[in-house]
Amino acid sequence: MRKEGAFLIGVGTGLVLGVIFAPHSGKEIRNLVSRRAQESLDDLVATGERVGSQMKDSVTKKIDQFVEIVDAAKEGYDGSKAWLAETEGVQKLERK
Repeated sequence: MRKEGAFLIGVGTGLVLGVIFAPHSGKEIRNLVSRRAQESLDDLVATGERVGSQMKDSVTKKIDQFVEIVDAAKEGYDGSKAWLAETEGVQKLERK
């Protein structure tokens, strides 16, 4: 079934391309195909660059958020440590 489906897709594509390009000479068809292939390649490269830039921005933003979370956690830990040290100091004074 897959081979038959692929064959039918190929036949359909060939028919469509034949109708589209039939009024042109061989040289015109080659130029047209070449130009459209180059346009498609240019579009693909532009899309790749855009997506790459978006991904870079997204990753950079996530790294910045992670650094903020780590910094906040460090501050919380240091604050807890200082509070614990003060509490232990008070308890020592109370025991005396």
